Amino acid sequence: MLKLQFKDRRQEGVWLVEPKLTIGKSPKNHLVLKDTEVSDFHSEILVKNNVLTLKDLGSNSGTFLNDTRLTGENAIRTGDIVKVGAIELEVSDPKQRQQQDTKINPKPQWFIESDASWLKGKTFGISGALTVGREADCDINIPVPQLSRKHAELSIKGGRLHIRDLNSSNGTFINDKKVTEAYAKPGDKIRFDIIRFQVMGPSDDDEKTIVRPSVLQQKSKFTAEAKKAAPKPKPQPQIKTGKARPNSLGNRPGEEPVEEKSSWGYVVFGFVTTLIIIGAALYWSDLLK
Repeated sequence: MLKLQFKDRRQEGVWLVEPKLTIGKSPKNHLVLKDTEVSDFHSEILVKNNVLTLKDLGSNSGTFLNDTRLTGENAIRTGDIVKVGAIELEVSDPKQRQQQDTKINPKPQWFIESDASWLKGKTFGISGALTVGREADCDINIPVPQLSRKHAELSIKGGRLHIRDLNSSNGTFINDKKVTEAYAKPGDKIRFDIIRFQVMGPSDDDEKTIVRPSVLQQKSKFTAEAKKAAPKPKPQPQIKTGKARPNSLGNRPGEEPVEEKSSWGYVVFGFVTTLIIIGAALYWSDLLK
């Protein structure tokens, strides 16, 4: 979809979607141009089958396409310049322009964020080379007397942020160490005299090799973690269904086993035997007398 833009961007342009778009000084036009050289109904653009044609409507000063005055209908395309009076209009494709700008100026991956109180949170993206200084034409213009007119240059080299001091009076510092030129890492502090910035960029961890544990290590790890996480079983209460019958040793279920009480028989037997022996001894001693 094409758009008719003001070349100097003095005001918003119009999309070329209507079958007919008129240009002139009258408020009844689709695109109103306030210029003394523009007629009330100066020219028109016709849109048919995706083909755009430009036609002059008998204006006093004429309509020009790429510096050539129109004498009839002429096809127009992206990049053409239409001149109506003293005003220049450009036929553009914003989507195509955006894609071209992205290729020329890719989305930055490196940024510097200001720590200064009056620039707190101000972030500057770095995708190409840019200058820092107090001069108005610097890419990062900071109008303070501590900075030189062109203080330092920031650029991306080999995917890394390169900083070069431009012979400044008060110096350029990385983590409070004065440098002539050096590379900065994410998290570093850059200082142009007293103006501080923090570096933000892609992580260095992306370049490191990731060592993954073996399957057995992962399994043992997960098993140990599962055991820790598993709830401990609660002791189940014993249900008594009646008086349990003792076993052959006189023990009931759940009781500690005890030795069989047959040792008392041996004691009695020994005691009786002893009495018999004593009695026999006394009897024989009387007979011998």
